[in-house]
Amino acid sequence: MKTIVFAYSLSTCKAPGKYIALSGSQATIDKNLEQIELTTLYNRFGEQWFDQFSEWLGQLNCYHADLLWWAHTATAKNLLSSSLGQHYFQVRAICEISKQEEGDRLYVLGATVGQMTSIASLLPKDKFQVTGRAWQLRHLNKLANNIKALIKICFQIGTVVEGFFSYRFSKPTTSPKLCLFTYMDGVRREGIDNYFGKLPELLRENDKSFSIFYLAYVYRPYRRRLKQLLKEGGETPYIALYGFLRIKDYVWVIHHSLREWWFNAGPKKKLYQMANDYIAILREVFVNEIAGYFHHLLVYKATCRFMEKYSPKVIAYPYENKSLEKMILLGLNRSKHSSQHRVKIVGYQHTSVTPRHSTLFFRPGEAAYTPLPDKIITVGKITKDYLEKFGNYPSGILTIGGALRQIWSERLPQQNTKNLRVLLALSSSKDELIQSIKFFKEVMKYIPNLELGIRPHINFPFSLLPDALTIWMRGNVLDLSNTLLQDNLNWCNLTAYVSSTVALESLMRGKPAVNFSIGDIVSPDPLIGEVPFHWAVSTPIEMADVLMEIHQMSMSYYEQGSLKAVTYVSNYLLPINDLSLKDFILT
Repeated sequence: MKTIVFAYSLSTCKAPGKYIALSGSQATIDKNLEQIELTTLYNRFGEQWFDQFSEWLGQLNCYHADLLWWAHTATAKNLLSSSLGQHYFQVRAICEISKQEEGDRLYVLGATVGQMTSIASLLPKDKFQVTGRAWQLRHLNKLANNIKALIKICFQIGTVVEGFFSYRFSKPTTSPKLCLFTYMDGVRREGIDNYFGKLPELLRENDKSFSIFYLAYVYRPYRRRLKQLLKEGGETPYIALYGFLRIKDYVWVIHHSLREWWFNAGPKKKLYQMANDYIAILREVFVNEIAGYFHHLLVYKATCRFMEKYSPKVIAYPYENKSLEKMILLGLNRSKHSSQHRVKIVGYQHTSVTPRHSTLFFRPGEAAYTPLPDKIITVGKITKDYLEKFGNYPSGILTIGGALRQIWSERLPQQNTKNLRVLLALSSSKDELIQSIKFFKEVMKYIPNLELGIRPHINFPFSLLPDALTIWMRGNVLDLSNTLLQDNLNWCNLTAYVSSTVALESLMRGKPAVNFSIGDIVSPDPLIGEVPFHWAVSTPIEMADVLMEIHQMSMSYYEQGSLKAVTYVSNYLLPINDLSLKDFILT
């Protein structure tokens, strides 16, 4: 009988064996324990598990489709905003390794209580014994985790009430023709919305009196962003969505949030059809993400209040099919005034699409149970065709629009630099930041004269790096934090990336783009379909070979690829025109 030992660190592993580290640091010990990496397994089973995960959660969505279900972040199937997917894939991997690997003992470090429970239920009890200190203390750890989640939601309640208690804004006296729902979530360019660009100005070019304003979901820190919001907009004012909430709305939301926490954390279990052996991780994630649940219900109530005050002809929002968006749709359709005034709803697919954007893809029949807008405008033909082919959308809901956020620039010529200059564009997560730099640390062993400039994502700065990588970077990397992308593209010979949309910007300027893998369960590459001037690699040595191939490319071959790249992006990110503008007001 094989023994599965759930442990906190390697220092508690008392017998020889192999181990899997899901998270956390490992202590250095004298034992000769062999680590098993999940990357190889993900490469082999990733697509299959991803498909089964989408099918499982899609069935759950069909069975439980209602307001209180959609308010859970995990129900959107987003692999970045929710930990459910990662926990599911790790459980599948551990079960697969347990059955394949030889030896009597397998150590698992960093598993959550929900993961341990699911693994124990999935493995045959006559062949596997589950033990370990983490397993023995699982009930105590679960209690601590549930209390931690409760503290988080109490903190969220306090910050929202404190942030919006004194918020006052000048309400427009009449309903607009178009209301744009947007997010106040970071650095903003003056006069340009992060999601809709200059759409209000474009609409007013043909109609000076066109009435429009922004309805904003504001992120913390609330007071600072609310002050910023009051200064922005000019002719198109920004109004904070939570500003419409009343005291009884907070009471209703707090009641339902705490009730949902208790249903999933308390001794009396809430049943979920189709949850089967993964119900433990589902409930655990629901508890851990209860603060998001609280915010989503606030969005629903605030949208209902907004509809009591205004009756816009059209509401448009950035379409990603997130739980928050479903709250807006349900709020618009369930408000007291929805029967008297049917507001038209437009979703704008404002950015790139990748295979990892599981939230954008429905299982057969799932879309019928999901709140959706009347029309989804894509940024171009490539994304529309991709969603139509793989998304299982209702017929006619997708339409080709244009890119509002991107500004087209001239194609750049081939650079004949002595050293190869690579722009490493990062996004997505802390893990991508760390793994990408480790990847290129290996690449630079094969190309000593490589000049590497790194452009980190604003939400994942270099300060998140371990000390060892920070020290290595000081003498080997050009820090491009807080610099202009245009300057970065002028400097480099090519762009390397895992998931960043800078790859599109690179091709737009006629420069090569190279995607590399860091072991993602499914590809996060935003370049979809047949992509010219684009390479994909899996290892540092493959990357080194491709980089040298590009650096030594003839001028004629480079020109052909460069022109094809610009054509590709022009279909991906279509320039906006008068016809596509009319789609935003459904005329």
